[in-house]
Amino acid sequence: MASVFAVVSKKVYETQARQGGKVLGIGQVWPTAKYASTHASLKPLGEGGHIFLVTVRPPEEALWLVAVLRDVKSVKDGWESAPNSVAITDISSLKKQIKFANGAGITAAAGKLGMSLQTPRALSAPDVALLLGVAAGTTPVAALAPEVKAPVHVNRHESKPKLPCLCKKCFDKAGERVEVNGDVFVRRAALAKGRVLYFWLPELLVATEKKVTLAVEQRMQQMLKDLRVAQAKPKNAKKKASKDEDDE
Repeated sequence: MASVFAVVSKKVYETQARQGGKVLGIGQVWPTAKYASTHASLKPLGEGGHIFLVTVRPPEEALWLVAVLRDVKSVKDGWESAPNSVAITDISSLKKQIKFANGAGITAAAGKLGMSLQTPRALSAPDVALLLGVAAGTTPVAALAPEVKAPVHVNRHESKPKLPCLCKKCFDKAGERVEVNGDVFVRRAALAKGRVLYFWLPELLVATEKKVTLAVEQRMQQMLKDLRVAQAKPKNAKKKASKDEDDE
């Protein structure tokens, strides 16, 4: 199971990503629903996954995330999904953080970034979580420093789950899409304070996934806050409270 990082050439982008005769820019949405490629590196998508489309923009080789094709399906000449709804975002600051599934990362000599990304590449689970957070607007790119570590995978192992377990050990074989008793679920990720929690979302609720993801992230933040408060309490606080009660 894999999600893929794929580049859109400057020529294709400037030809297709237009509105009112002008090339789309940061903050605008390119409602593309297809990636026209049958490259062998995309075969893992046949079992479910997303394609993160990027392009390299002049004059300083800015790396833009221009679309996210979610839960793609194979067609004769490429891959299709529901129309993209993610706003174009400059992710240049993430170049040092994205490591890909093979751990190679993004490396390119000056002026060769677009060429170095010509072949689609499978993304690691932390890469996917990071990019989905950026796409959802819950992980502001401006707040990410190059030295920020990949989010910590916090799902616990489930021995008898109704849906595939999403702990770190089971993650790769869980897939991105699953059907159980006639109901289809897609895998999504929530990010909070350097942690990532994966969850199954009913496919029927995909239209509201931003709200669902935000709710999960807010719950994570509250739980982490409560945990910090609990850990900050003095170890002898309980004993002292008991003694005071006895005195009364």
